[in-house]
Amino acid sequence: MMPVSFKHLTFLALIAVILASGCVQEQPIIPDTDEHGCILNEGYSWCEARQKCLRTWEQDCLNLDCDGCVEYCAGLGYLSGMCGMTSEAGDLYVEKAGCLDCLVADSGCSEAGECNCYCLNETVIGGDKDEHGCLIAAGYLWCESKRKCLREWDEECPSEIFTAEECQAMGGSVLNIVGGDGCHDNETAVGGVSDFISPNVCCLPKEKACTESGGVVSSAMCCLSAGDFPSSCLIGACGCAPGNSHEVKTCDCGEGKCFDGNECRVNVIDFLTCAEAGNGILESYPLQCRTPEGQTFVDELNYCSSPDGVIMSLEDAKQIALGSECVDGAQLTEYYMCNFYTGTWWLDIDLEKAGCNPACVVDIVKREAEINWRCTGALPE
Repeated sequence: MMPVSFKHLTFLALIAVILASGCVQEQPIIPDTDEHGCILNEGYSWCEARQKCLRTWEQDCLNLDCDGCVEYCAGLGYLSGMCGMTSEAGDLYVEKAGCLDCLVADSGCSEAGECNCYCLNETVIGGDKDEHGCLIAAGYLWCESKRKCLREWDEECPSEIFTAEECQAMGGSVLNIVGGDGCHDNETAVGGVSDFISPNVCCLPKEKACTESGGVVSSAMCCLSAGDFPSSCLIGACGCAPGNSHEVKTCDCGEGKCFDGNECRVNVIDFLTCAEAGNGILESYPLQCRTPEGQTFVDELNYCSSPDGVIMSLEDAKQIALGSECVDGAQLTEYYMCNFYTGTWWLDIDLEKAGCNPACVVDIVKREAEINWRCTGALPE
């Protein structure tokens, strides 16, 4: 046998490495699925009622009959609803829920699970959807932390977004809410958590939520039904007789503020403080402001709101008008109106001009005034 030299060994080793490297293939990422084949790491879960995998923030896990589908769509603010197949729905409809198996034959579906509840993709009040499809006119707003449309007086929407590390650094824990789970009774959801496909929230002990938002942990005698850190923004939690009260931990937020269960915020006591706290203003007359807890405050002092929520009283508008060109040789009359869509006060003035009905227009955001002649037809020369 011929002796093998060091050069031969090195060459053979090099050939082996080259051949091996050519055979190694990148291993595909295996999806995390449940027993039904739903891809969990993409946010899908099994819906028993509809016998399919879905994302609950995109579709509801409901199975309705025909009448129930119509009522369900109406409750969401849509014009109508129907049970049918995807091919029947067309582009005008959006899938929202499932329809019961007993209606399969009536709807022309050959197998269970083929029929769905579709809502007409137009609302009762046209154009009142935001970019996420939330029905503004029905009180729905997009909640980024939960990645869904909701009404804040029905369901809490934490405004902050944290990373998992930031949540844990505050002393909180990350909770996936796809299955409807919520924070424990002694915790509160202080914000959403990024880094995940499906919605997650950061659950923080209420004591930490109090101190993190500028409050001081204290104690008080509250109703027997109240636990630690009740909301001091609502009347009643600590208003029971001594015999029906017990001592609980509370959050003292200081003058003019209250603890809403999540954080210290402005204590809303009337329309003005409600609006200044950034709560939603309903386009009604008189204006109404609604808090996340469902309290509604009616404007009794004549305020007007801009589309982005800036408000101005009638008295302030008059003062701005009196300091502008509007009253050069003219006076304000008793007639006025608020234009919610342009965010302006319109105050009639008594200037004379044929074919015109002039008004002093006060911009709520800019706090400036100018004359709008509101002329119609051909003007005389």
